[in-house]
Amino acid sequence: MSSPFKVIVVGGGPVGLITAHALSRAQIDFTVLEARPQIVEEAGAALIISATGLRVLGQLGLLNALDLAGCDLTRWTRIDHDRNDLGDVLTLQFTKENHGRYPFLIARDALTKVLYESLSPADQARILPSMKVCEVQTSDTGVVVKCTNGTTVEGNILIGADGAHSIVRESVRNLALQKNDAFENVDHRVNSDNPFLTTYRCMWLRFPTTSDMIPGRVLETHGPRFAIQQFCSVKEGFTAMYELFDEPTRKRSRYTKADAQAFISRWGHIPAGAGGTVQDLYQASTSHGVVDLEEGVLEHWSWDRIVLVGDAAHKFTPSIGQGANNGIIDVVVLMNQLTKVLKESQSQDPAKLLITDELTSAFKHY
Repeated sequence: MSSPFKVIVVGGGPVGLITAHALSRAQIDFTVLEARPQIVEEAGAALIISATGLRVLGQLGLLNALDLAGCDLTRWTRIDHDRNDLGDVLTLQFTKENHGRYPFLIARDALTKVLYESLSPADQARILPSMKVCEVQTSDTGVVVKCTNGTTVEGNILIGADGAHSIVRESVRNLALQKNDAFENVDHRVNSDNPFLTTYRCMWLRFPTTSDMIPGRVLETHGPRFAIQQFCSVKEGFTAMYELFDEPTRKRSRYTKADAQAFISRWGHIPAGAGGTVQDLYQASTSHGVVDLEEGVLEHWSWDRIVLVGDAAHKFTPSIGQGANNGIIDVVVLMNQLTKVLKESQSQDPAKLLITDELTSAFKHY
């Protein structure tokens, strides 16, 4: 890396790894801290990458590898809880006609694998697993991040790409409150403690495809309080099932195997896919989980030398397939602002960026 300026990225998921690619292309030094023991592991369901996201990943030289790991989504059909045909949705065809590509389906772990393995060995060495952040400090010249294993990492700025339950976002709030505790109405100057509202929970399933599952097909089931989306790739299928809460909540829940079984007992009879039911998909699944679906957009995305990207700053339900795509766009806009600041400085010496206002101005534009 030619620049002495250093970026710390917290979060080694897709958005964090795309940030690593962008920083590498810009020749900016970086370290990525990931709490999990492995960067690539089979976890979660699938992601949909839009034409916009694919264009960015193409500019990063990743498109050929991605095309081998997923498939285009080409048809979108719908039924109701009684298996009545609700007709096709033509969004996929319109996307192809207007943008040159269909939306792209890829397993989360497959995307992570492509993003990680396409980095150079030197850049892979900057991606550090088992680094759970426990403390963040800022100064006039940089940031210090401490991990639970005793590791301390120093840099010039911190990018929080650590998801909906972001420790970086929590640290930003705590630091802002500490710095402004002499002022009244402090809560109006920082994000709320629980910024996201949950109206739905989701049970996701992964399962091997069968002969009646057509790759590239999206199948939805709609009805009162419960809906299903099923996506078929070449060898694997993914289902997301959405259950409406009685009342929205800001409280975070953790679900067990018993919760998953109770979910299936409530909705197992609902038709899903080509002739089967939710119960059938559950029995065929190789992995599954239940999660809350938080929604919301933070009022403040940055503070001092810390900035948030992806789900840490804005969270959508996965039904619209925009979580990863908006995270990708975050990285693009933020990197454009950051490289502009570095180029406009007389040199890339961090001492020239002692005035934090130069960075906070870039963050505000972002």
